[in-house]
Amino acid sequence: MEEMPSLPFKNDYQTGGTDYVRECYAEYYHTMKTMLFDGRKCITISGTPGIGKSVFYGYFFQRFREDEGGT
Repeated sequence: MEEMPSLPFKNDYQTGGTDYVRECYAEYYHTMKTMLFDGRKCITISGTPGIGKSVFYGYFFQRFREDEGGT
């Protein structure tokens, strides 16, 4: 469980500010970061409803901001 960043999600999350971070998120984070640094301008994440796409979105931007020193 990690505290989610205050990002605009499509749906309101009623989890008290925390969400489950799947093990695969770290691998996906590194894959996406590599793709972006290699010049990819757009990455599409797809999946069935409820799989955690929006939570990964929050996880990615929170971790990227921490890793890269952004605000």
